[in-house]
Amino acid sequence: MEVVAVSGQKLSTAHADPAPGRSSAPWEDELTGLPSRAMLARWLDDRTGQRAAPGQRIGLCSVDLDGFRQINALLGFGAGDRFLAAVAARLRTALEPGGHLLARTGGDEFAVLVDYGGDAGDSGSGGG
Repeated sequence: MEVVAVSGQKLSTAHADPAPGRSSAPWEDELTGLPSRAMLARWLDDRTGQRAAPGQRIGLCSVDLDGFRQINALLGFGAGDRFLAAVAARLRTALEPGGHLLARTGGDEFAVLVDYGGDAGDSGSGGG
């Protein structure tokens, strides 16, 4: 099993099957509609494991919202959930043109995966 560290936490690349009657579980975060930590792990496994294309290049960026707990403490969990959904929507919009994968990996954590393609010599591709 291959393990990848993201924000000091480990992502298992084991693939869980969706629960009966729930086609998106566990692949989609219920609050934001983004891919889940499990989907992130599957995506990483596909691009770094034995199925990876020769010369495959990917980038990983972790986004942690500092001070998020204060929103929940001061305004309540409903406001916190609306804030997270709004952040997810803005990140999705900003990343849409590049075809990057945006996932919610934890309470106030997101990950952006950039697939640069297979040509390791082309440093200008996939920057966006």
